[in-house]
Amino acid sequence: EREVFALPGRVDSPLSYGANRLIREGAILVQNLDDLLEHLGQVGEKMRAEETPQAPPLPAGLTKAENALLEALSAGPLSLDELVRRTGLESGQAASTMTMLVLKGVLVQRPGNIFARKGAAGA
Repeated sequence: EREVFALPGRVDSPLSYGANRLIREGAILVQNLDDLLEHLGQVGEKMRAEETPQAPPLPAGLTKAENALLEALSAGPLSLDELVRRTGLESGQAASTMTMLVLKGVLVQRPGNIFARKGAAGA
């Protein structure tokens, strides 16, 4: 659902037809900046109130390499090359560890060798 705002125009002006029609069809009428800011504040509160998805708990007994890779992915999806750079792991070790994490159901792999924690925002 998208919020639509409209500033009313003169009823006798053809330039105001679109905005006035939007208001008639349910757009939110704003007459000044304060009206807009007041409504946007309510929208922001609604967005903050919505629950963001949480990543599922990590399985017990992860290796040091698995923990390093998962820590690097905590901020969001990354390419395998970026994971190697951030963790300092050898590329072969990182690739095999990522495959194991995908098989364990902890990660998802996207096209382009992009990995993300399963269930996290953006995954």
